[in-house]
Amino acid sequence: MNEALFTSSYHSDREAFFAELARFGAATGRTVQHHSFTVDAAKDLTVSIAEYPAERPERICVVICGIHGVEGYAGSAILRALLQTVLPKLDRTNTGLLLVHALNPHGFHHFIRVNAKSIDLNRNCAAHAEGLFTSENREFEAVRGLLGPARPCSLTLKDKLRFYVGIGQALVVSGTQTIRQATLAGQYADPRGVFYGGSRVEPEIAFFQEIFARIAHTYGEVLVTDLHTGYGVRGQAYPLFGRADSNEFLAYTQSGVKDGGGTDKAYTVYGDLIGYCYKTSKRLRPAGTFNGVVVEIGTHGLSMRDQLADLLIVIAENQLRHYGAVDAETADAVRANFRELFYPQAATWRRRAVEVGVETVQRLLMQRSFL
Repeated sequence: MNEALFTSSYHSDREAFFAELARFGAATGRTVQHHSFTVDAAKDLTVSIAEYPAERPERICVVICGIHGVEGYAGSAILRALLQTVLPKLDRTNTGLLLVHALNPHGFHHFIRVNAKSIDLNRNCAAHAEGLFTSENREFEAVRGLLGPARPCSLTLKDKLRFYVGIGQALVVSGTQTIRQATLAGQYADPRGVFYGGSRVEPEIAFFQEIFARIAHTYGEVLVTDLHTGYGVRGQAYPLFGRADSNEFLAYTQSGVKDGGGTDKAYTVYGDLIGYCYKTSKRLRPAGTFNGVVVEIGTHGLSMRDQLADLLIVIAENQLRHYGAVDAETADAVRANFRELFYPQAATWRRRAVEVGVETVQRLLMQRSFL
């Protein structure tokens, strides 16, 4: 679990993932079923899923990375560390394994969070007969212009002051939690706005949904961990969007995201992957057991100052994709700031991310006696 687990490109990361799968298969005697979906043939960008069926299907462990593109680099490092240390301990007789690499290969390849259509795939996971794409985020509408300025991005002091004054006024009027929901929950009204969830299920998500529906129908117990980076204190692991049937799992999912003073900093979302998995599992197997959670590895901090700085970086990157930048130097700075927010370069953070990621997944598996 070291710096060698981290890669510098989507293609080298996919190669490392397949190499680790080969070692895992040789060490455990498990037979893998590969599933892939191509999102860009010219650039060779694919969603890759490795499935290890149980001989007598009772329960399954699902580990996912890369739905937010650039966050997949750390997620993949954690996933490969799990293949080396924890996952070989699963009982292949009754426990299946489903490993998802780069659910958003376009974002992974380009070091961004969205797919080729600028859609946030973790706001795109509509469940069966769910009216997700007609959802209204009223909090977003109230600050829509502030979050999606329709002009080339600039990092000048004037533009930064404009943002901080505007967001400060919104905080006074609406409060911290309302603004957090406006900026993070997801929205379906503005295709050029931040956290846009799309107007229909994207092909990458539909591909995963078809496979997940089959395993949710097959296995009586499903445990899902979705690996992310960005939100939270640097190097700490947090639970987000948890859905838990089991008391052992519930304690972690309800622990929340809290700052140093104990204030809850969590938020809810529309169309998230864990929510989809929960609803699908309960629809297809009502008497089954589902436990799932996002494991978020913090990269910055939870203070108001940290969160506003992070939001400004996200807004600038969104502007860059849709409207360009005032000059090449600004464009380079925006990309570098964004990459550092979700894929920090520091070796200390990378080592810590793998450590807390592996520890968290292992603890969750042990709580449900998978290990």
